[in-house]
Amino acid sequence: MPEVSVGLVVTHGRNSAAFTIAGGQSGTTIQKGGADSKATLEAPFDIVLQIVGMSLSLEDAMAAKRAQVSGSAALIRRAPWIKRSLEYAEGIKPKPKPKPKARRKK
Repeated sequence: MPEVSVGLVVTHGRNSAAFTIAGGQSGTTIQKGGADSKATLEAPFDIVLQIVGMSLSLEDAMAAKRAQVSGSAALIRRAPWIKRSLEYAEGIKPKPKPKPKARRKK
């Protein structure tokens, strides 16, 4: 069972695509189609990329009226890909991935 499940509507011009994003400790899944969610983020494609790429915070995108949240904004902030960008913006470094062990030459 995922820790959080949110809707995402990506717009591009007059077109849009709906997704359901569910995630938790075991990873994140993205499915096409907007299932009934308690929270949905709607934003243009370029804004979604900036949020995910951590060059724009969710709050800044909403303040600039480039992203809209319907339902629980707190739930959107708990989504794994948003949570990482919030941690980055607040100066909390994500846990580094373990480095692979070097092989010894024989």
